[in-house]
Amino acid sequence: MNLISLKIAIEKDIKNLLTKVNLYKGLGVKNIGEHSDEFKKISRKSCYLDIYNTAIKNYDYEILLKDDSIFQFSLTRYSFIQNPCIIGTKEDLLSHIYGENELLEFDDTNYNMLLNSISEDELEQYRNEQSINIEAHSIRYDIDEKNYKPLIHSYSHIHIGPNGNLRIPCSKELSPIAFVLFVIKHTYPDINEVIYKGYLPNKGNVLHPNFWNKEEEKELFLI
Repeated sequence: MNLISLKIAIEKDIKNLLTKVNLYKGLGVKNIGEHSDEFKKISRKSCYLDIYNTAIKNYDYEILLKDDSIFQFSLTRYSFIQNPCIIGTKEDLLSHIYGENELLEFDDTNYNMLLNSISEDELEQYRNEQSINIEAHSIRYDIDEKNYKPLIHSYSHIHIGPNGNLRIPCSKELSPIAFVLFVIKHTYPDINEVIYKGYLPNKGNVLHPNFWNKEEEKELFLI
């Protein structure tokens, strides 16, 4: 895969998929893989909230989702960083102010009037007061030719969470769309069926024998 094919995958295939399942919010403003030095430095640490906030602050993403989670892509690295903050809606704020039982006494007209009366500043303040989502996670896919050692350090692998030593070997060079589908399946379970009943993408190319040893099939690996 080169930068042109990666750009097409992001701006066409992945964007269309995320739009279909109502997750897409927007594309990044930087060139693909152009992530800040600040992000690269802080991502070596394990403070998840700082990593996420740095990426958002510096626009270090290729795709932004509606819940403000992000996807990052480069030729040798795909990454998903879930928003660790609980997103509150105007409906949530109304329930917080009035309580669900009291809201049931309002008809649709009055309810909508209350909803429309909430300002963006009030909503932002409410969101800032919410707790951290303890289930938020990161998933990263790497291609690492330099450090490849069969059964020790896989050439193609997935990291789940901040532990750099947790590497799940892959026998293929994952396609970007396969990575996105993997993330959606394990992060947004409510839309699993929508995707997996009608979407069968190319998972990726089989690795060259120089980067995949048959010995590696003795342990747990993906595809």
